[in-house]
Amino acid sequence: MHPNSNHRFLRAPVEARVLAKIRPSADCWLWVGARLKTGYGVLWVQGRNVLAHRLMYSLFVGPIPEGLSVCHRCDVPACVRPEHLFLGTPADNTHDMMAKGRAVFGGPPGERSGAAKLTDGDVRDIRRRVLDPGVTRAQLAREYGLSFTSLDAVVQRKTWRHVP
Repeated sequence: MHPNSNHRFLRAPVEARVLAKIRPSADCWLWVGARLKTGYGVLWVQGRNVLAHRLMYSLFVGPIPEGLSVCHRCDVPACVRPEHLFLGTPADNTHDMMAKGRAVFGGPPGERSGAAKLTDGDVRDIRRRVLDPGVTRAQLAREYGLSFTSLDAVVQRKTWRHVP
């Protein structure tokens, strides 16, 4: 085995591997290892990726009963501080998300949504530029990181209806 191989690290106790991937601060303890697009940390454990906040809860708080979610009091997906984590049903997690204004559906419209890829200004620019004969919808979709279908929904006001 090569001396710089990761095999030694993968055999290290899970707790040591987890602690090596945390940057604590006065508030949140941020996961600095691999992350999903959603911002949640992940660690490869026993042949599969495990969400870092669930792993921290299991290691430092206790077992997670079947069917329960590990929720964040701080609403920071990369946070793994045990004091910021609590158990809840998926319905509890959804209620918490909606109560804190983080819901994509039924939540704030447009750029105030945490899931927004565009700003209100982007939407106005797209709707103006789509009228330019020298610009194709495919070009606009690429420029703004949208699928053609999503761009079309913006142009036809199926989405972002609140933007004049």
